[in-house]
Amino acid sequence: MRGAGCCVNDLFDKNFDKYVQRTKDRPLASGKVNNYEAGLFICFQLFIGLMVVIQFSWQVILFSFSIIPLVIFYP
Repeated sequence: MRGAGCCVNDLFDKNFDKYVQRTKDRPLASGKVNNYEAGLFICFQLFIGLMVVIQFSWQVILFSFSIIPLVIFYP
């Protein structure tokens, strides 16, 4: 989930990252990856996370879905 959160953050910040020395070479900021490809990768990471979490009890599954907004807004 941390990886998905970091990818979402890079997607949100790609227009700023290209002007910062430390982040200008990131795949989205440099144009090596487009928004669609980044979205697919995020979905893939979330799917893998879902495959892990469904192994647990329904309480854990419910709790894990409640954390998704934190993953998106605080990577």
